[in-house]
Amino acid sequence: MVAALAVWYGLWTNFIISGRYQEGLLEDRLSVLTEENNLLLSEKSSSANLGALLVFSKQAGLVEQKNIEYLFDRHNLAEAPRDLSN
Repeated sequence: MVAALAVWYGLWTNFIISGRYQEGLLEDRLSVLTEENNLLLSEKSSSANLGALLVFSKQAGLVEQKNIEYLFDRHNLAEAPRDLSN
C-alpha cells in the first residue's frame, strides 16, 4: 500500500510541477510576443506618416470627398425602376 501511495504521490507531483513549468513557458512566450507586437506597432505608426500621405495625394491629384453616399447604404442598389404603365 505504501508503494502504491508513493507512486501516486510521485505521479501527482510530476503532474503539478509540469503544469507550472508549462505555464511559465507560455508566460515567457506571451511576453516575447507582446514585445514583438509593440515593436511592430511602433514601426507601423512611424511608417504611416500622414504628412507624406497628404503630399502624395496632392501630387497624384486626389481630392477629398465630403458628404459621400456609400453604395451599400442603399438597399435597392441593383433594382431598376419599373414602368408599370405598359
